Amino acid sequence: MQGSIEKIQEPLKTQLRELLDWLFDNGVWFSSRHTYGYNMYEHENEDDFIEMNMYKRFFYIGISKPKFYMIHDHLGQHCERCIDRTDYNSFQEIFDAIKEGF
Repeated sequence: MQGSIEKIQEPLKTQLRELLDWLFDNGVWFSSRHTYGYNMYEHENEDDFIEMNMYKRFFYIGISKPKFYMIHDHLGQHCERCIDRTDYNSFQEIFDAIKEGF
């Protein structure tokens, strides 16, 4: 997330720091990146997201708009691609879902 933190406004910046602290304190491995208005699941939108990959899932936290969701992209029966999406109403909901996965 280096370089992208300047674009994030309060209170989301504080919430993200709390999430990162929780992940580090609990030893949860994750990777993150700033999507710069493009991610593999929302090609048509120009929304900025922080994409966090953990628990074999992608968690998206909206920067420019309050939008939160999780994608589980996996191979299903007969090696067909399955994409399950769960939308959340708030940062707290996605944070709680991440905590439950641990």
